[in-house]
Amino acid sequence: MDWFLRDAISGGVYSSVTKIIENSDTGTNLSALFDRLPDGFVRFLNGLGVNIDTLAAEYGDVTHASEEVMRAFANQIATPCINVVSTIIGYVVTFIAVALILWWITRGVERSEKKFFKVLDKIGGFLSGCVLGYCVTALLSIFVFTMFQVVLAFNAESLIMDVYNHSYVFKFLKEFDALGYLAQFLTYVMGF
Repeated sequence: MDWFLRDAISGGVYSSVTKIIENSDTGTNLSALFDRLPDGFVRFLNGLGVNIDTLAAEYGDVTHASEEVMRAFANQIATPCINVVSTIIGYVVTFIAVALILWWITRGVERSEKKFFKVLDKIGGFLSGCVLGYCVTALLSIFVFTMFQVVLAFNAESLIMDVYNHSYVFKFLKEFDALGYLAQFLTYVMGF
């Protein structure tokens, strides 16, 4: 799977960077490209772990970028993107695996004749429903935040982040840090 993501994302970044440079009035001059990058796009790449200053120091003096230089440049931008996408896919696959296991256990409990298992099933169902609902909401908020950051990368004057910052759902997710509370609880109980 990693090779598929690596080839697809690296190729996409390479073609995008190539098109930007081809349509630029400065031609294949990478130093001019670094000077014209929007601040929002630089912040977006910094959030992914791409240091634009390091790239500018390495490629900023290239005035005639060859295909090899462009591929190396695109790969340095694509590598953190690949890590983010593979992490999201890993979370989705884990979510589906856990959902299938819980579905299999639920089917076994439904077939059971004992009342204790049925009460335990209802309590467990409520708790797991709350946890799964929180996880889905958190994943959707990460997706929405990423999309808003992409919009900001291309239009720094956009007020789209006001929607995110003033939404009650996103405020709740910021204030109710379930993973932080769980980490504190594990630190307290088990001494991790």
